[in-house]
Amino acid sequence: MFLPFTKFMRVIAIDQRGVLRSDPIEEEESFGIFDLIEGCESIREQFGIKKWGIIGHSFGGYLAAQYQLNYPEKITRILLECPMFDLGSTARSLIAGAIQEYKRLGKDEMAEESLTAFK
Repeated sequence: MFLPFTKFMRVIAIDQRGVLRSDPIEEEESFGIFDLIEGCESIREQFGIKKWGIIGHSFGGYLAAQYQLNYPEKITRILLECPMFDLGSTARSLIAGAIQEYKRLGKDEMAEESLTAFK
């Protein structure tokens, strides 16, 4: 989607595959970090953009950093907003939060299942 920003810049908001308005990931579909990076590169090529700046938020920050490593000549700037670089630590934090929320809601069985996954 294009959002007008100025006469000299445009913002392209990309829904990560399988998230929000994008199509769901099919069971047999190749889906990993490098598939997501190649998807971004394909978008850049399709729009005929020689170089672009990237803003990465949360997991998008991780993708932006990996994209820059793969395509440094295609990047003018990179802005990381609350990036997630340690996938394991982030997952453990999310599971711990889920356990707290399940307990608060009185869903002890789900809290116990989450605790098992946490270990």
